[in-house]
Amino acid sequence: MTDFLDEKRAEIAEELTKLTPLVEEYRRLEAASEALADIPAAPSGTSAAALGPTRGHRGPGRPRGSKTTANRIATAASPEATVDWEADRET
Repeated sequence: MTDFLDEKRAEIAEELTKLTPLVEEYRRLEAASEALADIPAAPSGTSAAALGPTRGHRGPGRPRGSKTTANRIATAASPEATVDWEADRET
């Protein structure tokens, strides 16, 4: 009988060891859920995307010459690197 109880105690201890990370994850998610519950939702009929900028494009884009400058910096840092300037002009 003692062997049976020792075996069961060992099995329970092993299972508790396996489940500890899951319990910690559950508690972390539960705390995050409670924190999010305190934040008011967006007004009905609007989405997060609708609350952003209203312009039709994302932004001004890459500055002129930035690609050329980046290529020059890359070739200066690594003399083995070559840049096909003709290919850059064709695209």
